[in-house]
Amino acid sequence: MILKKSDMHLYQGKMTRWIIDNLACALWAEPGLGKTVATLTAVQQLRKDFEINRTLIVAPLLVSQTVWPEEIKKWEHLENMTCKNLYWPDTQEHIEAYSEISKKGLSSQNYLSITDVKLAEKERIKIEKERDLIIGKFYRLWLTSMLSNPCTFYTINREQVYLLARVMYQDWNFDNVVLDESSSFKNASSLRWKGLKAVRGRIRRLVELTGTPASRGLLDIWAQIWLIDQGETLYRTFTNYKQEFFNKSFDGYNWEIRAGAKDLIYKKIEHMCLTMLEADYLELPELVQVEHALTLPPAAQKIYSDLEVDFFAAVGDETVAASHSASLHNKLRQVCNGAVYTDGTIEDPDTPMERVVKNLSKKKNWKVVHDEKIDKLRSIIDEAEGEPVLVGYHFKHDGWRIEKAFPKAQRLDSPEKIAAWNRGEIGIAIGHPASMGHGLNLQTGGHILVWFGFTWSLELYDQFWKRLRRQGQTKPVIMHFIFIDNKTERAMQSCLVQRKATQNDLMEAMKKP
Repeated sequence: MILKKSDMHLYQGKMTRWIIDNLACALWAEPGLGKTVATLTAVQQLRKDFEINRTLIVAPLLVSQTVWPEEIKKWEHLENMTCKNLYWPDTQEHIEAYSEISKKGLSSQNYLSITDVKLAEKERIKIEKERDLIIGKFYRLWLTSMLSNPCTFYTINREQVYLLARVMYQDWNFDNVVLDESSSFKNASSLRWKGLKAVRGRIRRLVELTGTPASRGLLDIWAQIWLIDQGETLYRTFTNYKQEFFNKSFDGYNWEIRAGAKDLIYKKIEHMCLTMLEADYLELPELVQVEHALTLPPAAQKIYSDLEVDFFAAVGDETVAASHSASLHNKLRQVCNGAVYTDGTIEDPDTPMERVVKNLSKKKNWKVVHDEKIDKLRSIIDEAEGEPVLVGYHFKHDGWRIEKAFPKAQRLDSPEKIAAWNRGEIGIAIGHPASMGHGLNLQTGGHILVWFGFTWSLELYDQFWKRLRRQGQTKPVIMHFIFIDNKTERAMQSCLVQRKATQNDLMEAMKKP
């Protein structure tokens, strides 16, 4: 059914007006409130008023390929808008570019064998920059053809905005930029943030959209606010911001907000930020949370205890070792989930990236230590009696084990899979919250979600389950937590509660009458 402009909620009109009235602003609205149509309505009006010419929307990959192009098909008043996706496929499709990369040895990943994390990251960035120089030559030609026939707006995935900014630096002509899920630009040392910083002076209008602006605390907002006002409000450098409003924690590794600084930050940024909470505007289906507290079997508990005490444990005929406390925590999380890497693989479960730091020629290896969570997942799926189930996992071996246990499970990793889920054609869908937790509309495909373990990230947590509990969902959303009842996973629960309180405080402070 095609919707009319009159079908928009009154609060969506408030969103649209906020974007129109402010050259640069943040719209912090919780997932499901309809930021997309409100933003496109503002873009349409600004074009009619000759306020903008060319709009670029930066979003997660699947969101840029599906959500934004599909939105203009849903609304009658947007039907004349057109969209192009500027994604440069990292495949052999561009054989000339990747042939040159291979000849120069830049397709090698030798940096994976560097044990020092900082040196490995430095080498990775060096290789990526050299690859980008080569890709840039071919990308510019491709980009010229893409931009030759103008359209209403362009979308690009956030991972490639640095490449776009570097290639178009001298002749950047996107005068209006929308950052969908601007919380992914909270790290000022990331290439995506640096790319936008380089061209920020050429951007006339900018709007940031997110429902999770401060998932780890108020340190998260500096980089986002800088892109709005280029450092006028919260100081030009992150160092100055921290020194002004925070103190070093007792352990010397973290920063804690100073007394009274929180309210001062709120006062400084309130003129550029509008927040909207779903509880104030929508009556959504009930959210039912079900906890499944499990106990480690004796053999797995021994591995867990040995690691916890000695940073070392035997797993069958192999060994597992943790070099420091952060590594230990991830190993303990792996044991809780049911499998552990034994070959030196380091993986950040909240951002699905990994490095193998020893035995590089050997295939990555991991050992199953228990199936408690797999068995509980099976019982949850059986009890669903054919209703579609969405499963979120963290470690890569979690995903592989779930696929092995449930051969019909499919990953929602393409526009075609997303569409199939929403048509009810996928019974068991799995995915990592970092790759499918932002912006996707999954509410028509099911109402049952399962967490295969906890996460530290409030952003991933909030974004993932709100893919189902949003406008268009007709059933109560049932969210299952499968966890081991020990201090590792209980501590993660407590952390999420604390971070949620901080973010809620910020969102409440930025509300407008």
